[in-house]
Amino acid sequence: MKKFKGNGCAEGAAMGLALVKTNYEPVYTMDTVRDTAAELAFLEENIVALGQKLDKLYERTLAQSGEEAAELIESYQMILMDRVFFDGVRARILQEHLNCKMAIKLECERSRESFMAIEDPYLRERFQDIQDVCFKLVMQCDNAVDSLAEVYLTQPTILLADTLTPVDTVKLDKNFLAGFIVEKGGPTSHAVILAKTLGIPAIVGAEGICAQVENGSRVIMYADTGEIIIDGDAEEEIRFSRRMTAGAAEKEKYRREPAGPTYTLDGVHIEVATNSGDADTAALLDPALCDGIGLLRTEFLYMAHEDYPDEETQFQAYKSVAEKMQGKPVIIRTLDIGGDKALDYMGLEAEENPFLGYRAIRICLDRPEMFQIQLRAILRASAFGSIKLMFPMIISLEELRRCNEHLEACKAQLRQEGKAFDKNLAVGIMVETPAAVFLADQLAREVDFMSIGTNDLTQYVTVADRGNTRVQKLYDPYHPAVLRALYHTGREAQNNGIGLGVCGETASMRKMIPFLIGAGVRELSVALSSLDKVRYLVRRLSARKCRDAAEEIIHDCSTSAQAQAVLEKLLGGIE
Repeated sequence: MKKFKGNGCAEGAAMGLALVKTNYEPVYTMDTVRDTAAELAFLEENIVALGQKLDKLYERTLAQSGEEAAELIESYQMILMDRVFFDGVRARILQEHLNCKMAIKLECERSRESFMAIEDPYLRERFQDIQDVCFKLVMQCDNAVDSLAEVYLTQPTILLADTLTPVDTVKLDKNFLAGFIVEKGGPTSHAVILAKTLGIPAIVGAEGICAQVENGSRVIMYADTGEIIIDGDAEEEIRFSRRMTAGAAEKEKYRREPAGPTYTLDGVHIEVATNSGDADTAALLDPALCDGIGLLRTEFLYMAHEDYPDEETQFQAYKSVAEKMQGKPVIIRTLDIGGDKALDYMGLEAEENPFLGYRAIRICLDRPEMFQIQLRAILRASAFGSIKLMFPMIISLEELRRCNEHLEACKAQLRQEGKAFDKNLAVGIMVETPAAVFLADQLAREVDFMSIGTNDLTQYVTVADRGNTRVQKLYDPYHPAVLRALYHTGREAQNNGIGLGVCGETASMRKMIPFLIGAGVRELSVALSSLDKVRYLVRRLSARKCRDAAEEIIHDCSTSAQAQAVLEKLLGGIE
């Protein structure tokens, strides 16, 4: 039994088999083998196993992305079935008594020399496919996991990784994903956000765990305390069972809270909406459980494809969400890629500081054709429900106006084509940069609503990368500067008569909720798993007392601890 400790970032506990994702680097040795028959059998076993994985990957790629994208997988399958190439590997095992991995490596190098002698550049480039297949086969020999797109879960699984991006997880079967454990990253990293969206536990900051845990080990994790137990005994499993029983009782308390509109004790309406990562997740929502979708992250739709999704693909995805919500509002955020979210097919260059670099609306405005395809799809979908459009990472009026120019151009195109859309489509922005906070009065006059992205705003205000474990203590949503930014934005929204929501992680934080209400926030968009808890808390708060507490914090508190103490006092007595 082994025990590890990380930082718990989501509620709940989980038990499942370990799936360790590493940055795989094969180790080759010249160790010879005596039993060549056994080594040949080992080679054949792994060729068959890899072939089965490629077959499944081909079927999935074909279904999701079409024939062109599936052709690459098909080429891999053909190489794997190439008797000539693998006869060379078999000969090295039989004649030179080489181990399987080294035989594959040397035969791959021999093949490279042959291909480099070919004059046709297209044919020379085909060696890359051979190299990829050889690498995958060596990985298979080591039972290693590098590309999660090739993983097929069949039972409750806990994913362990050095780092984890949305691209890594978007194609995993969420039905069997029991939890995340990540060595790096912070409580607002996208791995954690995804975990909360799925309602599964997550732990970050468990440094060094991947090197000490084998695939298939039984893992128990407690997301609130950050405890991790590997291959625990019967006593640990009993403890886990008791914890799950207690957790179920707490969830039931919140679940008993009636659905429907959510009002504070003094009658202020607070919309409790949910965040959604993609159309598939949204399709599982019961519209009766929430007041709408406060944030639909469209980048996950892009991540699920091998190339840019076309207008029709996007239209159908957004339309299905709008229809599913039965008239309740759906706020669709335009593509927010960059930062820790990257797509190979976009050809984005690596940056030293991607969060301060080329991301989100900056990319969209630089690539108007891509941007307008998405805007047209959103506009068309708006004819089938209550859709609102939101632009991310806005830092100036000029950016906002350029976005609206593209939007108006798309409207004109659709009118000319006779395609329906909501002519009164509400347009808003994310307030997630200090620039947007300082310009909140001007921006508020040109939009229908604003939504605060507290994850990015907190890291920009505190100058602390939310994914960097070394500066996690500096990433503080209760920092006086962060609270002042929230309060100021709330005042400007109210002064201009527009709605203000929060779709970052603070929207579900127990102590932060009363401050947000006091600052003028009237929509809280949270992970699906947090809906009941947030609704429960809001109904036991007084908006007037929340406002008084917020004003006290802004005027009298100079530290995070002081602010939290005021909020804790307000929450006293609420179970």
